Amino acid sequence: MFELAAADSPERFRNTFTPFANALQEYYTGIFRQRSDLRKKVLSEINTFESARNYVKYVKSEIRKRFGFPAERTPLQAQMVYKRQEKDHVVEGVYFFSRPGVAVSGLFMYPNTSGKHPAILFLCGHSESGKLSYYQPIASDLARLGYAVLLIDPMGQGERQETTLSPTQEHNSFGRRLALAGEQFAAWRAYDAIRSIDYLESRSEANTTFLGVTGCSGGCTMGSMVMALDDRPTAAALSCGITSFLCNVENELPCDIEQLPQTLGTLNMEMADFLIAAAPKPILLMMQDNDFFDPRGTQEAMADLQKIYSLTGKVGDAQLFTGNGWHTYSIPHRAKMMEFFARYTKLASLPEAQCDTTQIPPEELYCAPKGLITNIPETCKQSDLLVEYCRKAADGRKVLAPEILRKTLLEKLAVGDLTVPNYRVLRPEFKLFGEKRYIGRFGIESEPGQVMAVLKQAGRPDKGCYRMVENSAVRLLVGDLDATAELLRKSHWLNDDTALCALDVRGIGELTPGGCDRPEERDFFHRYQFDYHFAALGEFLGEPILGKRVRDVLLTVKLLQSRNCTVELYGQGQGAITALFAAFLGEIPATLENLPDSYMEYVKSSSDALPMALLPFGILKITDLNELIKVSNIRNIDR
Repeated sequence: MFELAAADSPERFRNTFTPFANALQEYYTGIFRQRSDLRKKVLSEINTFESARNYVKYVKSEIRKRFGFPAERTPLQAQMVYKRQEKDHVVEGVYFFSRPGVAVSGLFMYPNTSGKHPAILFLCGHSESGKLSYYQPIASDLARLGYAVLLIDPMGQGERQETTLSPTQEHNSFGRRLALAGEQFAAWRAYDAIRSIDYLESRSEANTTFLGVTGCSGGCTMGSMVMALDDRPTAAALSCGITSFLCNVENELPCDIEQLPQTLGTLNMEMADFLIAAAPKPILLMMQDNDFFDPRGTQEAMADLQKIYSLTGKVGDAQLFTGNGWHTYSIPHRAKMMEFFARYTKLASLPEAQCDTTQIPPEELYCAPKGLITNIPETCKQSDLLVEYCRKAADGRKVLAPEILRKTLLEKLAVGDLTVPNYRVLRPEFKLFGEKRYIGRFGIESEPGQVMAVLKQAGRPDKGCYRMVENSAVRLLVGDLDATAELLRKSHWLNDDTALCALDVRGIGELTPGGCDRPEERDFFHRYQFDYHFAALGEFLGEPILGKRVRDVLLTVKLLQSRNCTVELYGQGQGAITALFAAFLGEIPATLENLPDSYMEYVKSSSDALPMALLPFGILKITDLNELIKVSNIRNIDR
């Protein structure tokens, strides 16, 4: 079994002394505010029809470049499993293949009347039961009104759920490993939706000259992406999923992995730009005044949208509706959505009092045996897909000479310039090794003016508590969760010939984030907590947090070398991976403990032992851990 072993205790060391707990939060808040200011400046200069049209073309083109889809659309191989005759509409259980091995389960609903009907693609939010949740009666309402509606299960939900995890955790577990192959889970989700449009076009009951898109929460976010990525949708009514990236960062709100597409942040775009890319198609945004997606961001998104629409003469086609309540596709939202679509289809809408909430028992609507899509022949499990795509990425890479590989990784990991950093002398920790020992602490400004790492130095008071080591050999520990714990664990290495130091890199030890959603569930290795959140932000910006941790190590080494020290790295647990990349990139000798065999072995395992911060996007197209070991100065690997 794959395992990232660490420490002597299964509980691991968990540092409660975190004076720099806000370091990552303030670092990313600063970046996103700067991006927001740059974008506002661009928008402020759009004041003509021509400039608005050019901006729409720009955002559409750039967004589409970031979503990689299969080169060829394979046959849908669509199947109707059953057909139910309800009082005033028909319900079909269907499935089709969006790509080889990937079956999409759905409900196709349409009126009893003959002929073609305006089409609607309905995208679910993060409900475990997917299409069989409270979204089903909303789709039924639309079918009764005269629409042909396709309501699909997202990956990891409903009949496509393959684990006992929650939808967000299953998405993140799959998505972060898929990212090793350079594949975006956002693109996989969006491609399912795009192939769903192909399915609607194949049905004689659907008239896709009007094609509306609706959804709530994650379905809202995905609906906005579909509007940017496909020209066929003609209107969208989206509930509880559009705010701003900046608001989410400021509010320390983790988002599902497909809601932060890797590298999209390099474009200085906002969520609103997915909708602007579809301008001037009719757009209705619906928000709740008590939503965890900040309504201020929704209002800002609508203001941006309406500016573009006003310049194209379509300001009335961008609307905002605010409901009173919690994050949900509320009955007022449903009624408003139906009213909005009716404006463009001339069909009737329903007042709130007539919106149905009656759900058909889920087992009566299964599309697959026992309600599991993997029971359908020719369907691949997510675990098999992961191995297939990661193996393709690994098999396709070239063997690079060490100097070329080093240059490629420095760029890929966005390590940045490596000049000797400033440091701050912090208060030491006394008596941790007995009365004659102390731990000196030094804040390393590995980002301009910001302490993003803390160097800890074991020593004796008579040699100075506040003076960083110089003119010495240094063994630098890069630990799993806490530098102090590493010094305690390796205290038997203390001697007069070699200085013993340890480093808390960003997000670790004294820099462990102090906030970020659900404080009662704080767990470093949680699939949806603070380490995931900041790692996702880094990938969104095209600056993997692993590369920034490597930067913390390399700059600390530079600082020690500037003080006439020779350095050997020692890494264990998470720190072993960070130390390995640092050792190779900085040509530094290193000793590693508990280093995983390879990223490929991790993908093949069922383990989620590696945090997302250690899984840089597309790394398998460049190298793997076992290959780096071969070309690094690794003196010993202790497993």
